[in-house]
Order: sequence, then structure tokens, then C-alpha cells
Amino acid sequence: MKAQAERYIAGTISREEYDFADTMTRSQLSNMAFYIQSVGEIVILAVIIGIMFAVDVNASQANNNWGLSVLIAFATAVWLLLSLPWFVLEKRRPGQDPGRRNIIMAGLWQLYHAMTQVWKLKQSLIYLIGECRLRENKTKEIFQLSNCSRIFPPRGFAQHHRHRHCHLAEQYRRV
Repeated sequence: MKAQAERYIAGTISREEYDFADTMTRSQLSNMAFYIQSVGEIVILAVIIGIMFAVDVNASQANNNWGLSVLIAFATAVWLLLSLPWFVLEKRRPGQDPGRRNIIMAGLWQLYHAMTQVWKLKQSLIYLIGECRLRENKTKEIFQLSNCSRIFPPRGFAQHHRHRHCHLAEQYRRV
């Protein structure tokens, strides 16, 4: 990718050719990472099964609880062992976004890209806003209904539940 980035900056390849090379390289890296992760997962699952047999989790509830605690400790240790080096050793890859080396311009580009994605997903955004408005109205309705017993004190089950909103208030109180 470093050579491709140099060719792109020199103008010998187009942005589309650079993007294609970047996509293919990322795909190769992703496939290799998935392969290594799958092999590692099989090894970890084999160790977990060994731990379950060693603790004899089927013998009693106490053994089962202890086995669960040991498995959680093992999974946490594996996660820390494998994830902490990633955060320590992670570096910016050369060839990443050539031509956009200015941090401010890169940030503006990301903001522009995010806004275009939001615009493309405006239907979901409209749905989300509508859902929030409905929840807000439902909250107001519940609050108003919670004062129903003070406005209409119950004088007996049949008489009290003549009012539709009082009946709804009783339903919300039960939940």
C-alpha cells in the first residue's frame, strides 16, 4: 500500500485504482485476521472445555458456580493478554488516506462523510425522532394518569373504572 500511495501521489494511478488496491489489501488483512482468530478461538474453547471437566461442573451446583467463576477469570485473562498489546503497539499505517495528511482537513472530511451517511439514512433518523417524540408523549401521558386517583378518587371498582384514563393509570401502576 505504501508503493500504491506513492504512485497515487505521483499521479500515475487514479483514486479509483488506489481505492481498489486499498480494498483488496484490507480484504487480505481481514481474511488473515479472521483465520488467526478462528484458530485461536478453537484453542480457547478447547481450554474452556478442559476447565469444565477439571472442575467437574456437572457434579453439583456449587461446582457449577465455581466453574463459571473460573471460566470468567480465564476469559478475562485471555482478553487482557491479547488486547493490551494491540493498544500499546498500534501504529498509524503508512499509505492510509494519502493526500489528506492535514489533520483538520481529515477531520472535516470525516464530518462531511458522516453527514452524507446521515442524509442517506434520513428515513431511519426520521423514525428515531418520531420514536423519541412518541416516548416523550407516552411519558407525559403516564405522568398525567398517575394523578388520576387524586382527581377521581375510587368510590368502588365499577364506578372508578368508568373513566378510560383512570383504567389506563391502574394498568401502568401494575407494571
